[in-house]
Amino acid sequence: MAGDDTDASEGQRLRVPARPNVGAQRDEQELLENFFLGFLLFALAVCVFIPAFNGGFLWGDDQLLTANPQVHSPDGWWTLWLRPQTADYFPLTSTTVWLEWRLWHMNPLGYHVTNVLLHGIVVVVTWLTLRRLRIPGAWVAAAIFAVHPVCVESVAWIAERTNLISQIFFLMAIIGYLKFEEKGRDRYYAGALIWFTLALLAKESVLMLPFVLMLLMWWRRGNVRLCRMIPFLLVAGLMGAIAVYFQITQAIGREQIPNGNWWQRIASAGFAAGIYLYSVLWPLNIMALYPDWTRAFSETMFVPQVHTRPPAPESIPYWLQVLPGLVIAALLIWCWRRRTQTWAREVLVALGCYFVALLPVLGFVAMSFMRLTLVADHYQYISIIAVIALVVAAGHTQSLKPFWLCVAALLFAAATYFNWNVMGDNRIAAVIWVVGPLGLAGVLIWAPQLWKYAWTGILAAVIGAFCYISWGQAQIYKSEETYWTAVLKKNPNSWQAYNHLGAALYMRGDMKDACSLFAKAIKLKPESPELHNDFALAFAAIKQGNHRFEIKDDTAMRTNLANAYAQVKQYDKAIENYRRAINMDDNNASAHCNLGYSLMQEGKTDEAIPEFMRTIEIDPQMPQGRADLAQALRLKGIDPSAPIPTGRKESFDLQKALELLKQPH
Repeated sequence: MAGDDTDASEGQRLRVPARPNVGAQRDEQELLENFFLGFLLFALAVCVFIPAFNGGFLWGDDQLLTANPQVHSPDGWWTLWLRPQTADYFPLTSTTVWLEWRLWHMNPLGYHVTNVLLHGIVVVVTWLTLRRLRIPGAWVAAAIFAVHPVCVESVAWIAERTNLISQIFFLMAIIGYLKFEEKGRDRYYAGALIWFTLALLAKESVLMLPFVLMLLMWWRRGNVRLCRMIPFLLVAGLMGAIAVYFQITQAIGREQIPNGNWWQRIASAGFAAGIYLYSVLWPLNIMALYPDWTRAFSETMFVPQVHTRPPAPESIPYWLQVLPGLVIAALLIWCWRRRTQTWAREVLVALGCYFVALLPVLGFVAMSFMRLTLVADHYQYISIIAVIALVVAAGHTQSLKPFWLCVAALLFAAATYFNWNVMGDNRIAAVIWVVGPLGLAGVLIWAPQLWKYAWTGILAAVIGAFCYISWGQAQIYKSEETYWTAVLKKNPNSWQAYNHLGAALYMRGDMKDACSLFAKAIKLKPESPELHNDFALAFAAIKQGNHRFEIKDDTAMRTNLANAYAQVKQYDKAIENYRRAINMDDNNASAHCNLGYSLMQEGKTDEAIPEFMRTIEIDPQMPQGRADLAQALRLKGIDPSAPIPTGRKESFDLQKALELLKQPH
């Protein structure tokens, strides 16, 4: 029996339990963890900007969306690319708006929801980029970026859709190039170049990517292969030239942007760089429109050339304008001389990426937005993550030193002192910014083993403070009135804010308050013909027409002033100003058309008809000119649709008038 049992057992196949695939389980678990962490970032980015869903259309949205005929046109999907009529060339962003117009039309909610969702995607891709670079604390850095108050302008303002889309492709280009460097496959290089091109088609300000890649490669390898950057540089150069062309010919035109001569631009750029860095590290008093610090040169300067405009009320001494740039330059030089040390190399690369990405918007090249302010939060949306990642990585690796933490606390205390009266509810956060670094310095000195807990507590406090500030800041984008009221609360010397708020009240029908705001704007900037024109429109609208308006001669200003007189039926004064506008520019179709209408209201139909004819000659696509001409002919007893009469004599060319009406348009 024993033998039989042995034989039976030998005849049976030995079954060994299958071993679990440990590697596959680990990959699946890591995938789930990454998905969960990415979802948390996305949810955080979306939730903190929920107030933006209540936002409306603001200034700038008209050029991109509400008053953009190409966005409204069915064939805009290709004319935006090949026949753009916009102030800037960003056809990819314009195409997304063209698509959304088919869905939302004039409902701002849809556009705001899209912006917030795009920001969530940017945050997740930012985290992936930092992970690819192996930055310590990558997830925390991305979380801080998600809720940073500086990002509010790019998310809550529809017109800044350009930042969101370009940032996604910008980061994807970095990831693609890093994969190429790691794996050496050409498809990753081609992908990076395609991502970069798409980023430029969304907004040209990302054109500094090749230099960012050079810095990253120098940091990781210690050298840079310039030949690999040539295609990126060529694409950047081409799109940069297109951007400058559009700014000069479309956005700026003949207007002079007040960025001064080259000596002044260098000094102003240094100060702007300091403002940007300051607002990243201490964003407790950010503004939608920052004060103008520029002023004229004194006679003791090396280049005694007067600035393009008089000093603003909030302008600062010139030596103080130069100081931030000198400090930043000294810091970068100091780090460069110690570049063999890890900390210096990392500071140099992080700040280098930050300032290189900012370079196009520091004021060296004139930009239309700089007529309002020389710095803006949305300009640094693309670069801010470099500074955030540097600070977070230093904290995670316990590389911060007590001395520098105390210096930071001192600087934050100074910022708190000078901004205390305008900070409002952010004063508690300001106290945290002072006490926090001092507390961390104390932990490093007396209880370094507790660093992890202290640092985690500070990060939680920072993220909480940023959520609170960003939530409140997003609410100012509800309407033009809330937006410009918020600007004046922190920047009471902004003539632009008085003008725009006055325009908002004018559109609402509050002419008295609009006049008051326009008057304050004129007091701050008396040389502006636009402000005088706006005041004249509001003043005429409340029917105080005996006032004599003093404006600078400009065809557009004269036309608008004439419109104001026509609105209150003072057609004699309207006719006088229309004719003065036409004398300055005979191709002003609007002035010709409105002059004809005013003449017709005065019973001078024979004089009005030639003006309507001239309107059609200048702009055959202007429907009002044709409608008014047809009406004027009917007043003369002439049927515009009838055959051209023969033998009838008029003081105007009747045959030509009828031919103009019959021409296809």
